[in-house]
Amino acid sequence: MQTMTPAQFKRSRERLQLSLPQLAQALGVEHPTVWRWEAGQVAISKTVELAVKYLLALHDGYIPQNEPKPKRLRRTRERPSGA
Repeated sequence: MQTMTPAQFKRSRERLQLSLPQLAQALGVEHPTVWRWEAGQVAISKTVELAVKYLLALHDGYIPQNEPKPKRLRRTRERPSGA
């Protein structure tokens, strides 16, 4: 399976409306790394591809961003019947 091409990577960043430094921050890398991916100087790993696709899914509304967290269940102790 082929990973994301540099052109696809750049189009994804543009679709997300992020600058190089903004996407770098979102991915936890330095912005020259993002530039190298877009320029085709460094291969885009499958992990990076999946992270970008996740950001696109968030951006496009396929994954709710502010979904309420489920309530935490409280553990109750059983009390002895004679107490």
